[in-house]
Order: sequence, then C-alpha cells, then structure tokens
Amino acid sequence: MDFFAAQDEARERTGRLLWLFAFAVTSVVLSVHIAAEVFLGWSGNAEFEFHPHWDLLPWTAGVTLVPMGIMALTKWAALSGGGGAVAAALGGRRLAPDASAFHERQLLNVVEEVSIAAGLRVPEVWVLDEEPGINAFAAGADPSCAAIAVSRGCLERLSRDELQGVVGHECSHILNGDMRLNFHTMAWIAGIAALFVLGQMLVRLTPHFFGGGNRSGSRKKQEENGLVFLLLVAGLVLLIAGSVGAFFARLIQAAISRQREFLADASAVQFTRNPQGICNALKKIGGYVDGSRLHSVRSSEVAHMLFCDGAAGFFSSLFATHPPLSERIHRLEPAWQGAISDASAQALEPEVEEETPVHALTGTDGFKSQRAASSPAGSGVNWMALARNAETSGRVLMGLLEAFEEESGSDAPSGLASYNALERMTLLDLALSAARQLPKAQVRKLLEDCEQQVIADESYNLFEMMLLQSIRRHLGVASGIRAPAAVCYADGMSLRGAFQVVLSAMAVLGTDHEANRDASFAEAWGALDLGEASRLDVAQIPVSVIEGALLECEKGTAVLRGALLRSCVLAVEMDGVMTELEAALLRAVADALGVPAPDWKKWLGEIC
Repeated sequence: MDFFAAQDEARERTGRLLWLFAFAVTSVVLSVHIAAEVFLGWSGNAEFEFHPHWDLLPWTAGVTLVPMGIMALTKWAALSGGGGAVAAALGGRRLAPDASAFHERQLLNVVEEVSIAAGLRVPEVWVLDEEPGINAFAAGADPSCAAIAVSRGCLERLSRDELQGVVGHECSHILNGDMRLNFHTMAWIAGIAALFVLGQMLVRLTPHFFGGGNRSGSRKKQEENGLVFLLLVAGLVLLIAGSVGAFFARLIQAAISRQREFLADASAVQFTRNPQGICNALKKIGGYVDGSRLHSVRSSEVAHMLFCDGAAGFFSSLFATHPPLSERIHRLEPAWQGAISDASAQALEPEVEEETPVHALTGTDGFKSQRAASSPAGSGVNWMALARNAETSGRVLMGLLEAFEEESGSDAPSGLASYNALERMTLLDLALSAARQLPKAQVRKLLEDCEQQVIADESYNLFEMMLLQSIRRHLGVASGIRAPAAVCYADGMSLRGAFQVVLSAMAVLGTDHEANRDASFAEAWGALDLGEASRLDVAQIPVSVIEGALLECEKGTAVLRGALLRSCVLAVEMDGVMTELEAALLRAVADALGVPAPDWKKWLGEIC
C-alpha cells in the first residue's frame, strides 16, 4: 500500500475540489443576483419587466461572499483545536490514556496497537456516549493533532478484532492525508451553507421582532409592514440561494471519492493482518437496528469523515459519501453470500482487559536476551503507567532524552536501560499522546524543559536530536507553537543538498567500515535518481545541520519524503544486520518526515 502516493493524491483532490467549490460559490452568487434582478423587475411595475443590472453584480457578490467568508473562517478557527474539537462538537468525551473500565481500556489498547503497527503517533481517543449506532471517524489537520472518535455502539457491540478493523480503517485516513482534506471540506461546506443559515434566521425571527404589540398610527404600521415584507423577501431569497449552496455542499462531500473508503478498508487489513475483523464489523452494522446512524444534529458536517454513512433516508442515499455496505464486504470477502443477522450485534459482556505491555505493543517478544530484564516491576518504576498518565508523561519524555544521551543507553535512568531502543520509541508514542491532554501552558513549559535538558548536555548527539524533533513536532502543533509543515517542494532536485546530508548520516549508522559506508551511501543515493553525489563526512557536520536538513525535507511532497525514507532503509540495512537502535532511528526519521514508519519487523529476524 503506497501511502506516500495516496497522500499526494489527496492533495491533488484538494485542488480539484477547489474548482468545484469555486463553481458552487459562483452559482450561489448568480442565484442571489438573479433574485435581485427579479425583485427589481417587479417592484413598482404592474407587469414584470426584465432589464439586466450588471452594475449590481459587485454588490450582490459582496452581500453573498462576506457572510460565506466569515462562516468559513469561523469554522476553520473552531477546527484549529485539532481533531478533538470535532469530537467535542458531536458530544464526545475524551478518554484518559490510563482509563481502566473494560470497554475504554480495550479501545485504548487497540488504538495504541494499531497506531504503532501503522507507524503513527498514538492519537487522542474519544467516545460519543450518546450514539448507539456503530460508527467512528478520524479528525485533525495533521497527524500531530489527530483524534479517533468511536460511538458507544462501536465501543460496546464490537468484538476486539472488529474494533481493531474499524480503528485500522481510521488510521489509514490519518496516514494517507484524508484528514486535512476533510478539514478543508468542513470549512468550505460551512461557508457555502452560510446563506441558507442566514435566510433561516431572517424568516424565523422577523415576525417576532415586528409582529407583537399594538401600533399607533397607520403610517408607522405601514412602514413596519413594509420592512417586515422586505426582510421576509430577503430571507426567502437567501434561503433559496442558500439551498443551491447546500446542494453543492452535499455534492462536495460525496465528491471526496468513495474509492478512499476501499483504500482504508484494505489498509485496515494490512495493519491488523485480519480481514475478518473489519469484515465482521461491517456485517454487524448491516444487521443492527441502529446501523451506523448518528443522532447528533451536527452529524451531517462530518458525514464524509465517518466509517459508514451516518444518516438514513432518500437524500442520504442520493448524496452518499460511502460505498454500499455489501460492496465493501464483497471487496474484503469475495465469497460472502449476503448473510447478516440481527443477533450479531448483541451487546458484548465485559471481560478482563489489561494494559498492553510495551514489548507486545512494539512486537519485540523474545527480542534478544535483554527482553527478560525489561519488566518495569524489576526496576521499581512502571514507565508504561507513567507514559499513559498526562501528569507524569513529562517525566518519561525527560527520562527518554537522558536515556539517549549515550547511544548505548547505559546511562539511562533506572528501569529505562532495560528497555531496548524500539521499546523506548513506544514509550515516547504513549507519553506524547498523554502529554497532549495537558493545558497549553504546561505543554509549552514541558517543551522548554526538554530543550533546556538537551542544551545543558554538551554531547548533543543524533539520537537526542531525533527525539527532540519528535517532541517538538507533536507537542508544538498541539500547543499552537508550531504549525504543520507546508509542502513547498515537488522536485527532488530542490532538496538534493538536504537529502545528501541525511543519507550521509544514515550510511555512517549502517556500518562501521569506511568503504562499506561509501557503498551504502552510493546504493541509497542511486535509488533517488538525482545524479552523482558523494558521501559527506558526518564527523565534520554539526548535528544542528542534520536537524535543519530534516526540517527542510519535511517540506517535500509525500512521495519525495517516502523516497527518502526508503533510501534511509537501504543505507541502514547495507550490512545485512539491523539493530534495534537502527530500527528505532528509522522510526524517528519517519516521524520527522511525517510519513509512515517502515515495517521494521521484517528485518528483526536478521538480528543476531
């Protein structure tokens, strides 16, 4: 599954939707102008006379565009709080990372497992307590501020495997760039529908303002009646023009492409290695009385983001944003005969669900001899529990920075030395997810503390830099200090120098022999097809330069960043042996580039 190409395709679709959006806005402006022409043609005339008044077009365009722009900007500002803002608007409740209730703990474990399997930072997790239907969505302008929300029906009526399938589907939307597109769409739709909302307000409120009480003087009464009539006409005009906008808004939602749902379903199978999980979840939705329906009055705003259609009825079918359930099931299970049973959606009885251990999350069971020593109980500090708690997550981040001061990890705080590098990266995932729950002031203070710790350490090395990059990237976006990186480069030649620096550093990491380092760099560089280049002497390059190169590479398209990551893998695996430290660094590089981490598990079997 080429998520890098999928992300760039999502950006291209954003451009295509801009044209549809422009057409929708033009249609609404012309509707208002035609209504004004009709009104002028009838006013003061016994018979209708049409005389075009093109000089009025700038005025009608202004009257139309101003409220639309204000509404779109207002919605975008509301969405700037991240995916959690969308979930909260639908009545969602955020789960604490250390929640212990069975269904909540199971959901948190599943999100952690699937996210890490997909190479993602663990997103926020929300529950829509008032929604009995089986549905879910992922939201956020950037993976750093992503959130996954599931309905109460999804939480209580799906088995663990089925829940994994649904969460895997939503993680795909985070990875392939659909979330940013969805956020843009929500803002555009709010703008297009602004006139409809304004027209409704005028039609409903005008009689209340002028309809009550006794009026003295026929002249005054006539003036008020005339004003009421004008406001009602204006309201009806905006209502009709707004209906055109609402029609196009639904078309835009549907135009986001149903094919994206097939890609997300296939990705869920890839992440979970279990096609029956998501397949059975879809079957349960088909046989459940509430189906995937959401009752929130704002559910239509997120219709294009849901796991399944959140509405029912003729118009929801006409503007469906998802393929039919039967078609999705057949794609996953070609031999399916259409059997769906109501009994399949009975509520599940709570069982026992413990927190997933770090080695199970990381997939490093039996990994080297040090695995036996990595139990938190032996160290007296339960780092997993600390990482899942917002108030203590900062202690974990500071401890991880200290643990990577030496590449060997021998100077790590008590307990962390027994965790291999990949397991430390998993602790980083959990700690960053929990830290995002802190107030923004505390997040900023935590960022300052992390930077001060690194500055105080005179031996600022590659591992510390990569860790600090991850902390800055995710907590910076969450706290509003840093905006998500914008795409500035579509041509690899524009990033040639930055690529050369990064690959030179990775070639040194992959082997201890100088000749092999040159060969490793040559192979990795050749995969980029950017002409001839030689390996730089990393010993002469400050870590800050490598850091700057990575920040520059982050501004490339997803395909360029994916190509660089693949070359980094080639450089590191040149010697045929990948250590857990190298695999952890690849994960950190992937995170710095904002792309899915490589499936490092396929190389672990080659480790002695």
